Amino acid sequence: VNEIYEIDEQIDQLTKFSGETQAKFQTAAKSIREQVSKMESLRDDSLDNGVVLFCSQAFATSHETSSSTSTNVVPTICNQLEDSGLIVQRSSNPNSLSENSTNLMQLNQLRCIDFGGDDLSVRSLCNASCVKAHPN
Repeated sequence: VNEIYEIDEQIDQLTKFSGETQAKFQTAAKSIREQVSKMESLRDDSLDNGVVLFCSQAFATSHETSSSTSTNVVPTICNQLEDSGLIVQRSSNPNSLSENSTNLMQLNQLRCIDFGGDDLSVRSLCNASCVKAHPN
């Protein structure tokens, strides 16, 4: 009977050791998978500060809310910003920009948020190296 208890205790010890070893291997495997994932998806610094959020009534679907000036000038401004290498995201609703701007800031991609843009003479157009604030 004592021999059975000894064998049972050995089995318990081996099971415990096996469980601890398996846990160590799983932890190591998880760590390796995370490292591989980081290596496979390297951060692209070229996208930093490359997105301009542009909010203007020129993008509204209703032509009643947009003036004839903003309908002509704003797309031109956006096209020139895109030609300079920036990404322009357009919206007519300032409230819709909140979540998008937060996400872009966390990713270091937000360059600026431009409201209005109805008067081209008020500001000079920015290029890829612009760090100025542009009042509208």
